[in-house]
Amino acid sequence: MTSPVHGESGSEPDTLVIRQAMSDDAETLSALAGRTFRDAYAAQSDPADLDDYVAEHFTVGLLSQQLQDSSIVHLLASVAGEPIGYAILRLGMPPDCVHGPRPVELGRLYLEQRVVGRGYGAALMQACLGEAARMGCETIWLGVWEENHRARAFYKKWGFQDIGRYEFEIGGKVDHDPVMARPVKPTE
Repeated sequence: MTSPVHGESGSEPDTLVIRQAMSDDAETLSALAGRTFRDAYAAQSDPADLDDYVAEHFTVGLLSQQLQDSSIVHLLASVAGEPIGYAILRLGMPPDCVHGPRPVELGRLYLEQRVVGRGYGAALMQACLGEAARMGCETIWLGVWEENHRARAFYKKWGFQDIGRYEFEIGGKVDHDPVMARPVKPTE
């Protein structure tokens, strides 16, 4: 998947390449996931709690296992060969509030902070919807931190609606964050 997306100046397109990550991408994904997660939550979370979460959830070993799991798809976005974002789609049991047919979770969609606002998030979301359709899914759902207003606005722009709540724990603190969902293919 390749799409021209205009760079900061708007005059020259940067070629964004979005592809399914392979097993040899585990180290790249681990570093990227750690950086983008810390960036997203640094202002609101204790640095030690972030370090603990990253050390548990974004290890090369864990990501290597996930990259071998046919129920999980990792999409890796890069510009000029440099990774700038990623997304994860996961099949499995959704929370009780997800009622749509054949659901898939958009488990993560993160970009490097320095590229936010350049259209890469939209391209990555479009790739996720395309991959979800290819997987035979009809409903896509996600959990999002209640205080991440920018992400919530982005998802609402893409037609996601609040449908319930889920628990997310970091550093012993449990948040009850929104679950959002939409059809994979928009209804006419």
